[in-house]
Amino acid sequence: MLKIKTNKGYLDLGGDFTVQIDEKSPVMNDRGSQTVPVTVPVTANNAGITGFAHRLDMGVKPMNEDQTCTVLDGVYKRTGKINIVSAGRTEGITLNIGFDNSEAYSAWKAKKLNSITLPSISGGTVSGLMSSINWFFTDSHEDFAIFQIVVKNDSKDGTYYPQYINRITLDSNGEYALCYQARTETLLINDTPTETSLPEGYGVAPFLYVHRVLDFIFSEFGYTITENPFKTDKELSSLVILNNAADCCVTGILNYADLMPDCTIEDFLNALYVRFGLVYNVSSDTKTATLRLIRDIMEDEPAVDLSRNLTAEPLINYETARQIKLSAKTSFTGAAPSVERYEDYIKGNEKMVIRVSRFDPSQASVWLNYEKTTGNWYKWDSGNKKHTLSSSSFFNWDRKTENVEDEELASDDECVFMDFAPNGLLSPYYLAGYVHRYTYLKTSSDDEEDSERRRRRFPSLSLLQRPLRKVRIIPSVLFYHTLRTAEKLR
Repeated sequence: MLKIKTNKGYLDLGGDFTVQIDEKSPVMNDRGSQTVPVTVPVTANNAGITGFAHRLDMGVKPMNEDQTCTVLDGVYKRTGKINIVSAGRTEGITLNIGFDNSEAYSAWKAKKLNSITLPSISGGTVSGLMSSINWFFTDSHEDFAIFQIVVKNDSKDGTYYPQYINRITLDSNGEYALCYQARTETLLINDTPTETSLPEGYGVAPFLYVHRVLDFIFSEFGYTITENPFKTDKELSSLVILNNAADCCVTGILNYADLMPDCTIEDFLNALYVRFGLVYNVSSDTKTATLRLIRDIMEDEPAVDLSRNLTAEPLINYETARQIKLSAKTSFTGAAPSVERYEDYIKGNEKMVIRVSRFDPSQASVWLNYEKTTGNWYKWDSGNKKHTLSSSSFFNWDRKTENVEDEELASDDECVFMDFAPNGLLSPYYLAGYVHRYTYLKTSSDDEEDSERRRRRFPSLSLLQRPLRKVRIIPSVLFYHTLRTAEKLR
């Protein structure tokens, strides 16, 4: 006998009540498994359970905070969440029940990635924290990696003023060392070279591994991951999320929330789907999640032969054929390719390409040179008689089959190109500039009573106009709220 149990009791279902469950594969689908809408009568019991969904004078959404239910039928048992579709005293209460992935999709939509429960590392003092971070730079940490990236590389009068996260230098022994000490650097601020005093820990920010972020996401909703290719695959296990949090270490406490991108969980998982074909299945009953790549699913051998369990022959619906088109953002300078498709770029030059580790224009001898370390393409400029940078490698994946419509899958994440930084190290160019949460700028002429006004004006940096004027970046917990407000106004 079919029953639907809620936390407030069993729903009255009426006579010949049946439920049809529409099972959905997570591949090319974002709805999840759910029941076809069904209607239950407006009894006193059902009205109380659903929060009197049929009444016009309700003050809150029906079952807004208590949607959990269990569908029971003999040995069959499945947990899901009720969604009220419509309700009327005469028509009854129409509802559907979302299961597993359907529940997850609903939870992902509004939840920000940096708002989930995340750990932190405390060093007691800034020096203590930096001692630990420096140890992880030379060794390893299960949650993150530390390496150099460039977040800005503007120039003035032929001189570059790069801004780094995790700038690498050579120590007295000729070994690579992480630059985290209090120091003075010349930064280009408002197109003016400015001597800037930086506090200890400034410009250092670890990059969280994707597989650990996935752990944090699913554990937030009570799921344990049983299979995760971003943890077991040799290459994907080293994939990280870049950030530009310049002052995340200056307070002596490293909050993982400061290392997260400002996006929803849905956006983040969609980026992994578009980039790598990541799909997942969650079970509300066992509270487990299985993460797999479409590539691996397609290549796997069937585990079980279900032919003997067939209850009816399958019905195949033929819809309009579509082809996949994959794209991602290329708004950073130098990231956009010269044309959208690789096929159009290479057309006519397929046999005139040489691949080198690092491009040397003095040694170039063919029409096209591909630099493997950066992914950049260099083409012969016949007008100027030299090779010039021609394109990045961030082409869209688009087959352009005739008479077939596109099914475009677009990712919100940015394509980040590689290049040799001014200090000679091959580095990702994440050209988003610095983000500050705990610091503000103070000029050498500022007095104390003006300091709060200076903090509020920091995002425009309108104070800093004189060449090589000395500036200090000072830790401040209050600045976090000031900067966020200013960013909303821009």
